Amino acid sequence: MTTAVLSIGSNLGNRLGYLQLAVAALEKRVAAVSAVYETDPWGTVGPNFLNAVIVASDPKLDERGWLGEAMRIEALAARTRERVWGPRTLDVDVIACTREDGTSVSVADERLTVPHPRAHERAFVLFPWLDVQPEARLSVDGWDVSVRELVDSLVLREGIVVRRTALTLSFAVSHAL
Repeated sequence: MTTAVLSIGSNLGNRLGYLQLAVAALEKRVAAVSAVYETDPWGTVGPNFLNAVIVASDPKLDERGWLGEAMRIEALAARTRERVWGPRTLDVDVIACTREDGTSVSVADERLTVPHPRAHERAFVLFPWLDVQPEARLSVDGWDVSVRELVDSLVLREGIVVRRTALTLSFAVSHAL
C-alpha cells in the first residue's frame, strides 16, 4: 500500500467543480483534503488557479499507479495539454508517496519523478499540503526538509502570499484504510 500526496489545481471553467471531481474520483481512498487556495498562475499568465492537496491511500497502487490515477482524473475533466504551464480544467500531480512502512518513495525516470522535482518551489503545493500534514517532510536535492520550513522560506525570500479561500471540498471518510 502507498499513500500519495496529490496536488490539484484548476483555472478554467468551473474551477471548484473540477477540484471536487478529483476528490470524488478518488472515492473512499481519500484520507484528507486541504482547504482551497487561490493563487496566481505559475510560470505563465492567465486566470487565477484554485488549488488543494489530497492525501489518499490505496493497497493496490504504487507511485506509477498514482500517476495513472492522476491522468485518469485529468481525462475526466477533459484536460488538454496545449502548452507547458498553460490554462487547464484540472491538473493532478503526484507530489510524494510513502510506503506502508512509512518510507518515502523516490523514483526518477522519463514518465515520473517522485518527490515532485519542483514541489519545494510551489506555494500552491506547499500551503495546502501543510493544512493536511503539518509534520510533512520533502526530499529536496537529497536533503530532508520540513514543508513548514519550505513555506517559511518562500514567504521570506519571495514574499509569496497564497490566499486561503472559504471554499471547501467534501469527501467520504473511509474507515477501511
